[in-house]
This record gives sequence, C-alpha cells and structure tokens, in this order.
Amino acid sequence: MLSLRSVRAAVAAGLTLVLFPAAMAQSLSGRVVDAATGDPLVGATVAVPALGAGAATDVDGRYTLALRSSGALRVVTRYVGYTPDTRTVAVAAAAPTRLDVALAPSAVEAPAVTVTARASASDILATPQSVAALDARALQRSSGGSPFDALDEVAGVRLLRTGPGIAKPVIRGLTSQRVLVVRDGVRQEGQGWGDEHAPEVGQADVDRIEVVRGPSSLLYGSDALGGVVQTVQRDLFADARPVSGEARLGGTSASQQTDASLRLGGTAGRLGVEARVGGLRGGLVRTPGGLIANTAQDGMTASARAGLRVGERGRVEVEGGLFRQQIGLFEPTDSTTFSPEPGAGRFAIGGPSQRVAHDRGVLRLDVPAGGFVQRVEAVAALQQNRRREFEDGADAALFLRLTTATADVRLHHRPVGPVFGTLGASAMRQRNETLADETLIPGGTTLNGAVYAAEQLVLPTLTFDAGARLDVRHLDVEASEDLGVAAQTRSYSALTGAVGAAWQPRSDLSLSANLGRAFRAPVLQELFGNGVHEGTLRFERGDA
Repeated sequence: MLSLRSVRAAVAAGLTLVLFPAAMAQSLSGRVVDAATGDPLVGATVAVPALGAGAATDVDGRYTLALRSSGALRVVTRYVGYTPDTRTVAVAAAAPTRLDVALAPSAVEAPAVTVTARASASDILATPQSVAALDARALQRSSGGSPFDALDEVAGVRLLRTGPGIAKPVIRGLTSQRVLVVRDGVRQEGQGWGDEHAPEVGQADVDRIEVVRGPSSLLYGSDALGGVVQTVQRDLFADARPVSGEARLGGTSASQQTDASLRLGGTAGRLGVEARVGGLRGGLVRTPGGLIANTAQDGMTASARAGLRVGERGRVEVEGGLFRQQIGLFEPTDSTTFSPEPGAGRFAIGGPSQRVAHDRGVLRLDVPAGGFVQRVEAVAALQQNRRREFEDGADAALFLRLTTATADVRLHHRPVGPVFGTLGASAMRQRNETLADETLIPGGTTLNGAVYAAEQLVLPTLTFDAGARLDVRHLDVEASEDLGVAAQTRSYSALTGAVGAAWQPRSDLSLSANLGRAFRAPVLQELFGNGVHEGTLRFERGDA
C-alpha cells in the first residue's frame, strides 16, 4: 500500500520531468591532450558558448561539463600556445557524452570568443558577420586619450579625431549616429551627433573591444547601420582569489600627457566585487612649430560592481559609474595657432572648451529557467549625459542634458533539434533638455519599443543564422520660440533582420556570408537644430 509521502514524491518527480525535461541529466566529459606528444594539457578550457557553460581540465587533462540541453552543440576547446578546436557535438539526452580533443601547438594566437555578434555568445569562426576582437594586450599597446585608439588596427575601421581625447569609431565610412557604441550590452546614449562628441568611455573601464561590421540593428535597434562597437569588462568571477588588482601608468611626450588606472576586486563564496578608477591629464600639444593653443585636457572615470551567484549558473549584478572630461577646443587662426594665452601654463584650458559628465547605473540578471525557456537574461540601465560648451567665461553657452532609461529581456530557449534561439524585447525612454541661454535643439522625449527573434541552426560544419526585429519609436517635440519650432509628435517604425551562414571545413578556417537590413531614426539636431554649435565653430541647421 502506498503511503502519502511516496505519492507526493512520485507526483513531484513527474512534475520535474514535465517542467524541467532532462534537467542537468546531460553531461559532456573527456580529455584534452597535446596532439604531438599525447601529454595532458592542464588548465585547457572547454566551453559551450551557446549555453554559457565551461570547464577547465585537471592535472590529467580531464574535464566534465554538466549541461541543461541536449542536441547539436558547438564546443570550443582552447589552450595558450595551441590552435583552438571548434566542433559540433551531438550531446545525448539523459546520458553522458564523451569528447576527447587533441590540440596542435601553434605560435599564432587565434581569436577569442565573441559576445557581440549574436544574442548568445559564440566563437568568431562560427559567426556569419564580420567580427574583430581586441584584447587587453592590444588596448595597452595603443593606450592614449581614449580606449578606442586601438581600433586603428582593425581592418575597415578608422577614427574620426577632432582634438586630443576625441576618437569616434568610423566603420566602412559611417560614424556618429550610424555606428552604435555598446557597453557590456547597454547602449551608450550621449549627444553623439557632433564631430567632437566622442563616446563617454574611459580606458579604465575597458578590458576588451569587439567590432561587428555591417548592419546590426537586430539586437540593438536604431543607429547600428555601419556596425556595433562593444566594450567589455572582464567577468566579475573570473578570478577566484579573495583580493586581486592591477595598476597601469602610461604617458606621451608630445603633450606631457599622463594616464593611470587602478582596479581592485575579489570573490568570497558566491559574492564578487570590483572597483576601478582612472585619470588622464594632458597639456598643450607640441609640434615643430610650437605649442598648439588650447589643446589641453583632463578627465577621470570611476566605477564599482558587485555580483551574487544564484544557483549553479545564475547571477545578479549591479554596477554604477561616472565619467568626467574637460577638453580645450582648438580654434585655428593665423595669430593664435601656436600662441597659448599669455600667462597660461602648459595645462591651462581656455575657450572654447567643453565639459562632459556621464553617469550610469546598471542592473543585470541572468538565471536558468525551466521548461522550454533555458535561460532568462535581463538588463535595466539608467544613464544621464550632461554636455556643456563654453566660449569665454564661466557660464556655459550651451548646456544639453540627456537622460535615458533602457530595459532589455532575452529568453534563450532550449534547442529544438539543432536549432538554438532567443526571443527578446526592449524598451527605452529618453528625455532631452536644453538648459542654457543658447538654444541649439528643442527639448523632447523619445519612447522606443521593440520585439525580436534570433535563431541559429547548427550542423556539423555549417551554422545558419536568421532573425527579425520590429521597432516602434515615438518622438514628442517641445515647442521652442527661439528655434521657431511648434510642439509636435513624430512616429517611426522599422522591420529589420539578418540572415547568414558560416561554413567551417576545418577548425581554423571559416567562410561566411551575411545579409542584413538596419535603420536609423533621426535625432533632434538633424530635424530642428538651428544655431551656433560652439564645439564645431559653425552654424548648424536641421531639416524637419
């Protein structure tokens, strides 16, 4: 006769099988060795990017990965000094699967895993889009006034420079509102339409930069016509030590510039914390003709992060940061080009100049789920950009304040055969204000909503991508007597998408093709701008 307790246990087991099919029942294990000698490789990493799962090999070169999904999975095996191995493995349901890998020694370091090109992480060779990644070493080699200085090394990417510390990415001829800058998955929202309006990102807050060339509106919406530049910080739990840190000091002689940064962090059980601070100070630029007037700059950044692991794979993170920058805007004239202001020092900043402040707060959630949804990823962010431009004197001639709130939710579903996918939704509210006497653009509020789907078909040597996104944007423009603009509303909508394929006949070779459609909604300055822009020393007028 069955007891009440046994009945309850049977019901609970049945519900578990229905709601969490084969949860944690699948596993991938094996051994990683040197292809030439057969010796075990200790500390090699074996990862399944689509599932966010990974493990390192032990002293015998063995590893075990507990997986939440079965089916065809892309597995990437890496070890320093060896050619990475990428292959598709058929993981059995409710049974262990074995994968032994022999890596060949190589003096060439292959590209690392990218997280920008698609809704879930993937290795570069399996990505249909044109993707480039710069690690911390590449950033240090090109360190200067901006973390984007290193992008000069990337094919198809250049920098628009209009002064010290100002470097705007140009991808295949497109820049400003046609190239989207993303910080760890969050759109960087500032007054990016001006030539001297560089992304408000400091060197201390960047450990890696990824560049996706080509239309990329599928994940991020408006402005990604030329591509996406994403800055990435190291994983908060990458170092298991209770205390770790890094300090860096650099400089350039032409402007007596000094830049420094400090990072401190650590983990204790399920808790991880990190704090960063960076500073930069540069004087007038020296040339064979003398010192160039009003080219000094100074700036600082500070940020802090804290995270808590939830279960085996989940985590919650909170982050806050600030950016401050003051830059002299060089005004070329025959008499003052090489003549600093009388009595001014090498580091004096006169007029015209600009002061930029950018504050941000981010909340991230990434937790496993049950049933058809494998993982839920959510990001909410609040940021405010304040840009002041000065002629002469202490009062700002132009003061623009931009406040942006964004929210993104992604549902990563379980594989349906060899098909992986993500369903997502995003929302944004943006408020633009003009606070100084000089009015260049009217005030306005932007509301944006979007839904999208991105699917990936993984075959032994082929990867197919397809996705579509629907955006709806509403712009509420405030009346401005100075500009002659009446209160009005504007609405925009766009259907964008992408299809692509990557063929990988061997682990170190990939051929890919991609077709995408992107869109860009106009900004207030393009529609209604009407006035002197101090930063560019010109009169700008929009076209409604």
